[in-house]
Amino acid sequence: MSHSLLTVACLVGLVHSAYSIILVGGGNLVNTTDPGSGAPWEEVARVTNVSGTHVTSGSALHVGGGYMLTANHVSLAQGYVSFDGSTTYQIASGSSVQVTSGADVVDLKLFQITSNPGTSGVNLFPELAKGLEGGFGAATHIGWGIGHNSADTSNPWVWGDSSTSEKRWGVNVFEGATSLTYTIGGLDYDFESIYTASDVDATSNEAASTLYDSGSGLFIKDGADQWFLAGTIVTVSTNGSSTFAADNTADLNFAVRIAEYSDEIAALMTAPLAVPEPAVFPFLLGLVAMSAACGRRA
Repeated sequence: MSHSLLTVACLVGLVHSAYSIILVGGGNLVNTTDPGSGAPWEEVARVTNVSGTHVTSGSALHVGGGYMLTANHVSLAQGYVSFDGSTTYQIASGSSVQVTSGADVVDLKLFQITSNPGTSGVNLFPELAKGLEGGFGAATHIGWGIGHNSADTSNPWVWGDSSTSEKRWGVNVFEGATSLTYTIGGLDYDFESIYTASDVDATSNEAASTLYDSGSGLFIKDGADQWFLAGTIVTVSTNGSSTFAADNTADLNFAVRIAEYSDEIAALMTAPLAVPEPAVFPFLLGLVAMSAACGRRA
C-alpha cells in the first residue's frame, strides 16, 4: 500500500504523540522476547524511575557511549532508563540536548546515562544512504508501551491501560517520507520523517505504535547482517486505537528520519563512555557506492 504526500499532509493535523506496539496477529503476550538475528533488542530502554516501575514516559535507544535517543517530547523527569524493566541507569544531569539541523525543529533529543550499559549501541543509518531505507525489507520495531485492551477480539484494537506496558517487537514496511509538522507541549515541530502504515504487508507480526512508544526504534538489517536505526517513532495518525486495513483507512506511524540527522547526532556525542566499539558496515557502504555509480550513469 502506498500513500501520496498529499494524503500525509492532510493527516498531519490529526497526529498525536505515539504514546507500545499493537500486533495485528497476536495479543499482548506475544513478541515480548528478543526476536533474534542480532536485532538490537538489548539497546531499547524505557524512561523510568530508580526502581524501574514507572512506565508512562516513553522509550529510548542506546546509540553508543552511553548516549540515548528519544523523542524530544518524552519527559526525562523520572531520571532513569531501564533496558529490562528492573536494572536502572541514571540519566546524567544536564545532558539532554535537542537535535537540530538548520531551520528544522526536530522531535528528537540526545541524552547520556552515567554508567556503561555493556552494549556497543545501534548504528545510525547514515546520511549518505538516505533514500535506501525501504530497500532492506520490513523494518523491525522495538519499543516499550501499552498493548491493546484485553477485552478486544478484533480489529481495530483499542489501546489498553498502563498495566499492558511491555517491551515488544513487531515488523512493518516503510511506505514513504515526508516533511512533518505538528505541535506537542506548546512546541511547533517541523522536520523530515519516514512512515509506516498499519496494513498487513509485513505478515502476522505487522506492528502499530501506541501510547508510550515515542522514542522507540525502527531498525533495518543490511545484507551483511548489520543493524541500523532508521527511524525514531514520534507520532501516529490516530489516538486510542489502532486500525489495520488494506486501504487508506489504515493508521500511519511516523518516525524521525535518522539518515536526515545522523551527522548532527554524531556531532553531539562528544564524550562517550568506554563501551565496545560498534561493528563496521561494509555491505551498506558498498551499496551506497553502487547506487551513486548508477546515478552517475543515468
